Amino acid sequence: VEIKAQAYLAVTPSCAMAGVRLDAVFHSGAFRAWFSAQADLLLSWRPFHFDARISVSIGASLKVDVWFVHKTLTASIGADLALWGPPTGGYVSAHILCFTVTVSFGPGRSGSGAKTLQWPEFAGLLPKPPDMITIAPVSGLDGTMDDHGGKRWLVRARDLRFFTQAAIPASHLRTGEDPLSSPADGPLVDVRPMKRGGLVGEHRLKLYFEDRLAPTDGWTLTPRTRNLPASLWGAPQGDQSPSAEMVPDRPVGFDVQAPRPSLAASRGVFPLSEYTEDELPPGLSPLPRQPAANVDFVFAAEASSVDLIGRADRGDAKLGRDQVYAALADAKLFTGPNDTLAGLAQGAGHLYSQAPMTQDAGSRT
Repeated sequence: VEIKAQAYLAVTPSCAMAGVRLDAVFHSGAFRAWFSAQADLLLSWRPFHFDARISVSIGASLKVDVWFVHKTLTASIGADLALWGPPTGGYVSAHILCFTVTVSFGPGRSGSGAKTLQWPEFAGLLPKPPDMITIAPVSGLDGTMDDHGGKRWLVRARDLRFFTQAAIPASHLRTGEDPLSSPADGPLVDVRPMKRGGLVGEHRLKLYFEDRLAPTDGWTLTPRTRNLPASLWGAPQGDQSPSAEMVPDRPVGFDVQAPRPSLAASRGVFPLSEYTEDELPPGLSPLPRQPAANVDFVFAAEASSVDLIGRADRGDAKLGRDQVYAALADAKLFTGPNDTLAGLAQGAGHLYSQAPMTQDAGSRT
């Protein structure tokens, strides 16, 4: 007995294909028997279409050798089921010996392109309008911040690279206000489900600076191309059944690189000796050469200053400070906190190893 099984699976942007097959064979001398079963499925979602087939067969053969007679007698029966749609149709076939009977049902096989889609139906196969175009950074992005329901990029100009990519191919890639009449950048656009061909598709990129249209001088803009499913963007044809065919190198957007920043105008190189001296203009010097002492602001050592700091959070010192704070608050000149000085007062003896100097301010010390 020999048993063999096979399976396959393939997924493309427009369809998926899968299938299994099982074969079993028994062989003994002149006698041979077999059983086979197979199932294949082709499923397309752009546009939706399915095509499936299931078959089963069983048979036997006997080799006869009698004198001058050498003959192989064979008998088999089997059945096939085929389905396709929409609209759903198919057939059933029965094979018995040398006879085949086929019964069909539903509409005949006409391929997924039998119906010509209008734009509202075709648009349902595409991403939603907010997702129709992708603009994404490649490098130079430091972060983002919310901005009116979107995202504002925080970038480094010297490293900024990003791309634009649409779900619809374009025949013309344009920037700013460049005219559309100039030569195309790729083949004209075909829409197979709508049976339309030779259409003009425009992908236009505009850069703005402070709400004003900015020139693209210095920017590097490279056409961005992709392979797209022919079931959507292939040329119209009579039999438009689902397939894994792709149309190559269709323009879908731009790869963009910002111009690198340039150094501003310079006054040139300064010798280091220029910075070693700073010449004062002729005239009186800002500071007198022999200043005279001002006895009104002479600091003097005061042994009791540490004790005064220790009493800063109680008694007359605290009362006077609270009165000053209240007066400033009433005049709305200061509304900050009136923090306690308890920590400073308690640690005065530790914080000041030597008594701070005081200044004669007339009636207050």
